[in-house]
Amino acid sequence: MSFFFLLFFGSSPQMKQVADSHLMMYDSMNAFIQSARH
Repeated sequence: MSFFFLLFFGSSPQMKQVADSHLMMYDSMNAFIQSARH
């Protein structure tokens, strides 16, 4: 999903900022879930 999000909004610099912060939030949530499992 994030890939298509980047693909769709990547053309606009402002939207790329939003997409980047979205990905960072997604990554940190993934890391939290991974650490919670172990």
